[in-house]
Amino acid sequence: MRRYRCTDCGVTRTVVPRGVVKAYRYTLAAIALALTYWAVWRWPQDRARERVSPWPVVGSAEPHRWRSLRRWASRARELFGLDDIALHGSARLIARRVTKLLAGRGPPDGTELDRVFAGAHVRGRTSST
Repeated sequence: MRRYRCTDCGVTRTVVPRGVVKAYRYTLAAIALALTYWAVWRWPQDRARERVSPWPVVGSAEPHRWRSLRRWASRARELFGLDDIALHGSARLIARRVTKLLAGRGPPDGTELDRVFAGAHVRGRTSST
C-alpha cells in the first residue's frame, strides 16, 4: 500500500494493488481460489484454508471450519461485480456458480485455477451479450 500527498492541497491518497479489497484480509484472487477449492473441488474447509491462508494459527473452537467461505459466497455479487447475476441456493452452490462465472471471465487457455484467478480481477458483466 502506498500513500501519496498532494503538494498543493495536502490531500492524501492511498493506492493499493489491484484485487485488494477494503476491510478484507485476502485479495479477490485468494478468495476466488478458496471458493474454487471448497465448492468446485469439494475440498474440506480446513484443507482449502491450508492452501490459501498465510496464517498458521487457526481458532481452537472450530479448527476444521472456515467461516469466511460462507461469508464470501454470500457477498460474491459485490466482491466480484456480479450485480446483474441472480445467485441463490446454499453457500456452496453459490460459490460454485461464482467460480464458474469467474473462470468464464478469464483467458480461454490455461487451467481452471488460472482462469478463476484472472477472472477475479475483471469487474462488470460476465458475458458478452
